[in-house]
Amino acid sequence: MKKNLFIILFFIVALNFSHLPLRLVLAQDLPGSILIVTPEKVQPADGNIKFGLKRLKENIFLALLRFSPAKKVQYLKKLVGVRLSEFKGVIDNNDKHNIEKASQRYFTTVGMLVDFTNSTPKLASEKENIKNLLVKHYAYIFPLKEEFEAGSAEWLFVKQVMDYLVIYKEQL
Repeated sequence: MKKNLFIILFFIVALNFSHLPLRLVLAQDLPGSILIVTPEKVQPADGNIKFGLKRLKENIFLALLRFSPAKKVQYLKKLVGVRLSEFKGVIDNNDKHNIEKASQRYFTTVGMLVDFTNSTPKLASEKENIKNLLVKHYAYIFPLKEEFEAGSAEWLFVKQVMDYLVIYKEQL
């Protein structure tokens, strides 16, 4: 029974992730490139069920990658891009109800990437790439503050994300 459930979950994850486009062109992978963020198909405002299923699939996939640090760090980088896209989408849609959660999901995922990289000696070579990624994200997020009145709650959430990026970069 457990084996069948695992096989079913594996195929659900495999099928659902096989068609996902790369949502973020990583600057370190393409010299001289700019940061490209495409909108996510499922946003927090789409409802708890759709978004919850998306998150469940991500968590299952992360669990499956626990034995491969190199693949897990690549997937975490991809998730950071997904979270950035969700955060930007919430701002673009003026979804003030979800901006706090989207900002927290973003900086939490960045924190997971940094913590995992720091705790895995085999990934020491990734640190500079991740630093560069965080610098690109900071530059991308900086103008988003201008979407809101200075000192407003939304402005503070964007500022908090920027502050966390600085802290995480220093931790690498």
